[in-house]
Amino acid sequence: MLVVGLGNPEGYEGTRHNVGRDALLHCLKDRFAVDEHDFLNDKYLHAKYREIENHIYALPNTFMNMSGLAAEALLSYFALPPQALLVLHDDLDLPFGSVRVSFDASAGGHNGVSSIIDKIGTSEFIRLRIGIAPEEFRPKGKEEVSKFVLSHFNKKEKENMEKIFSLVCDVLFDTLQFGFEYSANKYNGI
Repeated sequence: MLVVGLGNPEGYEGTRHNVGRDALLHCLKDRFAVDEHDFLNDKYLHAKYREIENHIYALPNTFMNMSGLAAEALLSYFALPPQALLVLHDDLDLPFGSVRVSFDASAGGHNGVSSIIDKIGTSEFIRLRIGIAPEEFRPKGKEEVSKFVLSHFNKKEKENMEKIFSLVCDVLFDTLQFGFEYSANKYNGI
């Protein structure tokens, strides 16, 4: 399985749009004591990656809206079908802290997911969606949405990130071990 944590490159750590990338790094550090410095950086693959226990974990080096370059190159390099792709990403349509796993879903307006679908030619891959929308605020319009997703979590939200990342890790590793249907049945109702 190829696991890709979506986000923007250096300088955007801790922003809402980087929660997929940040969550993946948290999971790898927690489970395998691996951090970003332990990844191989490959400019031809447009990503940093690391193989651990028969899975490839990757962080695109591109900006979010070009994530498909990395996904396409990695799938090709490792000779994997799109169905072997699992993407972690932020989701503005989910309440803050909620986690959902889906397969063969539309991009839902997410530019990184749209880029992946465009480049690999299908939406038939697993998505682990992490909710970033606070109840009290819903951005409207493209400019407001862009500003919002590039903002940092507030103090109250940051206090919950450890718990949220722990849930993301449970969903991720259960999906890798037992498959999409198992995780969807177990976690999508939470």
